[in-house]
Amino acid sequence: MAFSCLNKRASLWLVVMLAVGCQQGNLELKRELQKTLNTLTKAVEEVDGEGLIQSVYFPELEQDQYREHVKQLLVDYLLALKNGRFGFDSQGILLIRFLGIGHHRYKVVSVSENPGQPTTANMRIGIRFAYDANIRFSDLEAGTILYIPKKPWPEFYEIRIGGENEAPREQLAYLEIDISFVDHGAGWRVAKSSVVDASIEYEISLESH
Repeated sequence: MAFSCLNKRASLWLVVMLAVGCQQGNLELKRELQKTLNTLTKAVEEVDGEGLIQSVYFPELEQDQYREHVKQLLVDYLLALKNGRFGFDSQGILLIRFLGIGHHRYKVVSVSENPGQPTTANMRIGIRFAYDANIRFSDLEAGTILYIPKKPWPEFYEIRIGGENEAPREQLAYLEIDISFVDHGAGWRVAKSSVVDASIEYEISLESH
């Protein structure tokens, strides 16, 4: 009887230790992936070549081509905005720019490694935008144009500060993004990013700005 109880306690202790080890591993992975994502959002904002090399993976390009590639993506993006519609690249460079991810807090919804593929990992993040509360419209010069995502995704409102803007309007309130990472020996890099369509929420804004 005592031996049986001892076995049960040992088994329970093993389960607890495995659970703690798994949590610690996921926490460390979460930190590493967040660090990579934060580096990427800053690199996109600043078009920083070194930051891009440290945080994103373009399989068809040499690393010394990253900065020029992203610069061209952003130029094409600005031109496409004038036509009212554009597409997103696989890595999510334009998604970061369009949503202004670096200017919003995000939460980590989940983190996981792929079984049998230790060089890949996934992270889902959620972002609540609250554009009316987070954008200091009063600090912007008259004539400044902002692009705010609206329903249906990924269409957008063109908001001109000091102009006559549509109100009420149904604008983006929340969404989640799935991000895939790869590690080829130099640390985690973003390989793919995509919006989880089922997660998108909208809100009604009465602000005319």
